[in-house]
Amino acid sequence: MWIAVAALKTSRGSAWLRFWALLQAFVAAQLPTSLPGAISFYDHDVDEGEISGVVEFLKAPSEDDVTKYTIYWASSPTTKLLPLVTLPANGFDPSYNIPVDTAVPVIGGVAATHFLAFSANAIGESSDSS
Repeated sequence: MWIAVAALKTSRGSAWLRFWALLQAFVAAQLPTSLPGAISFYDHDVDEGEISGVVEFLKAPSEDDVTKYTIYWASSPTTKLLPLVTLPANGFDPSYNIPVDTAVPVIGGVAATHFLAFSANAIGESSDSS
């Protein structure tokens, strides 16, 4: 990434130093580049339109720029519907227990059929999922 820098110089240079520190913080901040691994789920609920079980996935290979993971209900391997839960990135493979009799959401007539996991940090969320 190329950044054009315009310096505001004062007699002591303090404005320049503040600007430079802010610029470095901005350049260092980025969306997570490390993605979570394969996600799995087995439904234990026998009732139609309801699920229960454990959603689990492999943590990102590097959590250097990952502070959390968000699991989404999805209608395909690439289409998010709505967030299910956010879990901390703590060095372990994340998992989430979906309670018995949890209704499968239907958004605009489209039912959730998948789960997607994304890595995230204070800047935002990874563009791809597991």
